[in-house]
Parts: sequence; structure tokens; C-alpha cells
Amino acid sequence: MTKKLRLFIILLALGVGMLGVSYAFVPLYNMFCQVLGIPQARLLTDEDKTQQEYVVDETRMITVRFTGLADKNMPVEFTRKAQRVDLPVGQPTLTGYLAKNPLAEDVQGIAIHQALGFGAKGERDVLEHIDLIECFCFDEYTYPAQKEVALPLSFTIKSSLPQDIHTITFSYTLYKVD
Repeated sequence: MTKKLRLFIILLALGVGMLGVSYAFVPLYNMFCQVLGIPQARLLTDEDKTQQEYVVDETRMITVRFTGLADKNMPVEFTRKAQRVDLPVGQPTLTGYLAKNPLAEDVQGIAIHQALGFGAKGERDVLEHIDLIECFCFDEYTYPAQKEVALPLSFTIKSSLPQDIHTITFSYTLYKVD
């Protein structure tokens, strides 16, 4: 076998292997998170939205606070629409954030979120108890030059939220994508 043919076979196998890993990445990531007990937010599909019925528990009120900041390398001004809302468990809620690009050129960005619950047992991640109906998180967006963009956030807190949790903080960080 010639050196060129051997090199071609090695490169072809490497390319096929990389393609296989890229297709397997999402299931591997989900399995990794499940094994380590890392909760994952679930963004509802259109089918889920029509089938999902929430029971609003008017006796159980939760305070939801919102924070947002842009990374130091992200030139976009990032603010929340509401500082906090008080709502019953099971009530679909719509709020959002605003992003304004003061530059003369478009900027690409992505937002990463976290949801922490506070209660008698301390602070803990509560993403598994929240259904995100609409979220700008983990999607790459283009922020047009010198324009303000509304970033909607629609969610429902599930009744599975531990009873001791009384406050949830949604925290978003906006990062620049090069």
C-alpha cells in the first residue's frame, strides 16, 4: 500500500469518525447530564404546547426574579423587562429582556441561562421544574446595528417544584459569538 493511499484512508476514517461524533454529541451530552444529575431545561415543542395542561395553584405563590448581564466582550446593552413577578405555580408567564446594539455594525451573540430556587433547604438548580415555552437561550442571534431587539421569555413553573422553594431567580448572560 502506498503512503498516499494509506494517508487517504486515515483521513477518510478520521472524517467519518468526526461526522459520527457530531451526530452523537447531543445524545452523549444528555446522557452525561443525566449520569451526573445535571438538570436540563426542556423547551416545549408545538405538540407539547397543545397537549400540556397546567393546573394553576392559586394557594402557592412564587416570586420570580430576573437578572441579566452582557459579558465584558459583548458590546450589546442587555436589560430585563421586569425585575420580578409574583405568580402562582402552573400559570404560564410571558416576560423578556431587551438587547440594544449601539454599534454601527451587527453583532452575533448567544445567551446562557440558569434558574436557581431559594427556600428552607438553601439554594439549588430548579430548571427541571420549569417548562420553557419560548426562550432566547442557547440560540445564536444577530443584534442589528443601532437597534433594540425584544427577547421573549415564556415559561411555566411546574407543580413538581419542591414545596420549600419560595423564590426563583432566572439569570441570563449574553456572550459575543465571533
